[in-house]
Amino acid sequence: MADRHPFGRGRGRAGRRRGLTARTAGRLVQPRDSSRVADHPDPPEEGPVRTCVGCRGRGSRSVLVRVAVVDGAAVVDTAKTLPGRGAWLHPGTACLELALKRRTIGRALRSPDVDLSGLVVR
Repeated sequence: MADRHPFGRGRGRAGRRRGLTARTAGRLVQPRDSSRVADHPDPPEEGPVRTCVGCRGRGSRSVLVRVAVVDGAAVVDTAKTLPGRGAWLHPGTACLELALKRRTIGRALRSPDVDLSGLVVR
């Protein structure tokens, strides 16, 4: 007799309608209260947003410095136009020191054997 039930025949879990269960079928679903939604910490920034490989903070392209690989060595891309992958850093020394300590520049450039001696901590 269980095989002849009109709602459970051959559909299994994948065929079940979403949202309605035995507990919620009789209740009215209320819309989400917008005042209880967590506020976003930062409003969306204008333009492309990049992540610093040192501190993992976010910033616009105009604020961060790009590092690229030229002939196997990492160089600062002042014009931000060199071909290939780039790693982005805040211009301060703290982010560069963190990136060198964590070895994130080589990972971001997808070149673990890149020469980092060209990058100078100023």
